[in-house]
Amino acid sequence: MSEHDDLDAALAEFLELLRRGRAPEPEVFAEAHPALRGDLLALLPGIIAIEGLKYPSSPAAPPARLGEFELRRELGRGAMGAVYEAWQPSLGRTVALKRLAPAWAGDARSRERFTAEARTLARLHHTHIVEIYGAGTEGDELYFVMELIEGRSLDRVAPAELGAPGAARERCVAELGRQAAEALAYAHERGVLHRDIKPANLLLDAQGLLHVGDFGLAAAAEGGAAAAHSQPDAGTLRYLAPERLLGRPASASSDQYALGLSLHELLRGLPVFVAPSVAELIRRIGDEPVPSAPCSPDLAAILAKSTAREPADRYADLAAFAADLRRFLDGRPVVARPPSAWRTLRLWARRKPVPAALGLLSLSLGVACLVILAVGYRRVSEALRREDGERRRAEANAAVAQAALDRIFAHFDRLPDGFAFASPQSARLLDELLPSYAEIGASAATPPRRLAEVTLILARLQSRAGRPREALESFERSLALYAALPDAAPQLARARLHLAATLDRLDRRPEAEALRREVAAQAGTPGCALPAVEALLDCVDSSRQVSGARAARGAPELARAADLLTPLLRADKPGVEARFLLCRLLAADAGAAARFEAAGLPHDPVLLLEDLVREQPRDPRHRLALSRQLAKVRSRGAPDEAAPARLRRACEEADRLLADFPGEGAAISNAVEIRLKESVALQRAGRTDEAAASLQRAEVILGLLNRSGEGAERRQSELSRKLDEARESLSR
Repeated sequence: MSEHDDLDAALAEFLELLRRGRAPEPEVFAEAHPALRGDLLALLPGIIAIEGLKYPSSPAAPPARLGEFELRRELGRGAMGAVYEAWQPSLGRTVALKRLAPAWAGDARSRERFTAEARTLARLHHTHIVEIYGAGTEGDELYFVMELIEGRSLDRVAPAELGAPGAARERCVAELGRQAAEALAYAHERGVLHRDIKPANLLLDAQGLLHVGDFGLAAAAEGGAAAAHSQPDAGTLRYLAPERLLGRPASASSDQYALGLSLHELLRGLPVFVAPSVAELIRRIGDEPVPSAPCSPDLAAILAKSTAREPADRYADLAAFAADLRRFLDGRPVVARPPSAWRTLRLWARRKPVPAALGLLSLSLGVACLVILAVGYRRVSEALRREDGERRRAEANAAVAQAALDRIFAHFDRLPDGFAFASPQSARLLDELLPSYAEIGASAATPPRRLAEVTLILARLQSRAGRPREALESFERSLALYAALPDAAPQLARARLHLAATLDRLDRRPEAEALRREVAAQAGTPGCALPAVEALLDCVDSSRQVSGARAARGAPELARAADLLTPLLRADKPGVEARFLLCRLLAADAGAAARFEAAGLPHDPVLLLEDLVREQPRDPRHRLALSRQLAKVRSRGAPDEAAPARLRRACEEADRLLADFPGEGAAISNAVEIRLKESVALQRAGRTDEAAASLQRAEVILGLLNRSGEGAERRQSELSRKLDEARESLSR
C-alpha cells in the first residue's frame, strides 16, 4: 500500500468516527498513526470544517442566558463551539455571542485557544473585520461577544445574487475581494494571520459591505515555523495553499491564496478543486495549478497571480492585492497583466471620456502634424537647391505644420486653469511637440509671442499633471520670452500668477508671495488691473490658509482690490473675469457688499455667480464658487430655518459639478464638505434621520477621493476626521 493510500485510509477512518460522534482530538488520533502524524495534524482540522462536522458536544440545550446576555437563537456552529444571536439589555442592542462548546470547557488548551481568538479580535479595529465587544465567563462557560452582522456568509450567496454573468458580477466580486484584502492587509500589519479564509468566513451585510470573521485559527504572523508547530491547525483543506501541504508554516501569502481561491469560486459558483476522496483532493491541490477564472482577462490575471503555486509569484502582500483589484475597478491597467500601450490608452479613455475625446483629437492633429512636418522638411531641403519660388512653397508647407500645432496647443489652452485635470499623457505629448514647434518657429519666423504662449500652456499643464518641478523650467522659459517682448506686461503678469500657484504646491510660499506682490504693484500698467486684483485676492487666500480666516479679515489687500475693481465694473459690459473677481472679493470680505451697493454696483454674490453659471456652464470655477457661497450658513446661535433649504441647493450645485468632473479632487472635497454642513443644519433643526442620510452620502462621495490627484491622501484624511466628528455628534 502506498503512502497516499495509508493517508487516505486514516482520513476515512477519522471521518467515520466523526460521523458516529466518537472522534478523538486530532493530536490523539495522530499519535495512533506515527508515520502519518505530520500530515494528519495539518489536515484533520480542515477536514472537519470542509465536511461541516463538529467536535463532540453536549447534547444538552444551551442555557437561556450567559451573564447578562439572553440567548435567542443559534446562528452557526464551528469546531470550537456555537454562535448565537443574543440580546444585551444594559445597552439595548442585539449582538453575536460565541460560546465554547461544553465538551471543551474542561480542556485547558481549548480554553486558551478560545481566549486567544477573543484577544486577536480585540487587537483589530477595521471597517471590514467583525468587531468584538467583550468577553466573559459564567461558571465553566466561556464566551465572547461580537458585532452582529445582519446578512449571510458568501458560501450561502448564490452567484446570481452577485449580478448577471459578465461585467456586473466581476465588479461585485472584485469589490468584495478588495474589501477583504484590505482587512487582511490591516490584520497582517498588526501581526495577525487569519489561516482560515474561505467564503464561509466572509460575511456580507445588508448594505453590501463585507466583514472578515472567525479568527479562531488565527496565529501571530511573526511566529514563523515555531508558531505553526505550536498551533498545527491548517484551516480548511479546500482553501489550503500548496506550500502548506509541504509542511511550510502559514503566512500572509497563504491567506492571499485562500482569498484568491474564494473569489474564484464566487465567479464560478462551484468549488475550484473537487475530488472523490480526501487523498485525491490533497493530490490535486498539491499538483495541479488553479484553472483560469471565467472572467475578463484583467480580473483573471489578478486571481491567477494571487493563487500562483509558488508564494514568490503572488503579490508581495495583501495591500498590493487590494491595490490591483482597485485598479481593475477604476478601469486602470493592472499589475498582474502588464498592459500594452494601446490597452493603457483604451482603459484611460474609458475612465476619462471627456479628456480622452480631447486627447484623441489632439493626437490626431499631432499625427497629422508629424506627417506634415516630415513632408515639409523634405521639401524645405529640396527648396534650398531651387529657385526662390520653390523656397516660398517650402515655407508655406512649414506654415501649415505650424498652424496644425497651433490648433493642438489652442485645444489644451481652453482647459479651465487650476481645476480641470490635465493628464500626464497630455503633458508629455505637449512636451514632445514643443521642440518641434520651436524648430519650425525658427525656420518660419514664428512670432516669439506665440512661442511664449505655448510654453506657458505647457508649464500650466505640467503643473496640473503633478509635475511641478518640470513646470518650473517651462515657466522660466516662458517668462524669459515674455520679458523680451514689447507690450507684454499683462501676459507676463498672468504667467507670474500661474508660477506662484505652482510654487505654493512646492511649499515655497515666500517666493509665491513675492511674485504676487510684484504683480499687484503693476496695477497701473495698462492691461494689468485684473491680474493685480487676482494677485491681491490670492495673497489673502494664502494668508488665510497659513494663519486662519480671522487673520485675513480687514486685510489691506481687500480694500486695494475693491479700489481697482470699481472702475472696471462701471464699464457698460463688465467682463466675465471682472465679475468673477468681484464674487471672490465679496466672499472674502463681508463688508464689501455694502460698499458696492452704495456705489450702485452688483453686490449679491449668489446672483452674480448664477449669471456666470448660465453664461458659462462648463467653467467649473463658477459652479464651485456658487455651491460654496450657498453653503455659507450660520452654524452657531439659534438654528437658521432657511439653512437646510439653502444647503440643499448647495448640494445640488456640488453634485452637478461632480457629474461634470468626477475625477477632480476639488469637486469631490467640495461635495463632501457641503454635505457635512447640511448634516449639521438638519441635526440642529431636529431632522436626525435626514442628517444621517446626508452623512451616509458624504461617506460614499469621499470614497471617490482616493487617488484622485495630488494631495488626495491628505484631503481624504482630513475629511474622514470631520466625518467621524459629525457621526459622533449625531450619535449624541
